[in-house]
Amino acid sequence: METFGFLLPTPDFAKSAKMGQYNGYIGVYRPIGLDDDLYREWVDAMDRIMHGGCTLDRFSGDESFRRSGIVPVTDIPNDWSKYMIFGFDTLHLGDTWDYWTLERVTEEVKNVLRQIDEAFKTINNN
Repeated sequence: METFGFLLPTPDFAKSAKMGQYNGYIGVYRPIGLDDDLYREWVDAMDRIMHGGCTLDRFSGDESFRRSGIVPVTDIPNDWSKYMIFGFDTLHLGDTWDYWTLERVTEEVKNVLRQIDEAFKTINNN
């Protein structure tokens, strides 16, 4: 499964609330002809493995999703419009500025990428 990961700084309102410093995002290659049921399954799976659940899911071709300010965790493909983006935020009750640092959110993104990779290896071996 082709994937990539990146971070974005939290919005200004979160900075004043001293919540997490960054939010994490995962790009997953979107197969041609992906049906709604399979897409829902992917969102549900991301919801189970991401910190606080999946708080964003959309196609990266969506014009409201910009590359400005991105902090890459892995290489980001040039053709990222072919990917679905799933995200988690660090703006939940109990999330703090000191805990959700650049390093910690980077590790969480890597952890999610590992879990996706392991899941697809398991599926492909069955």
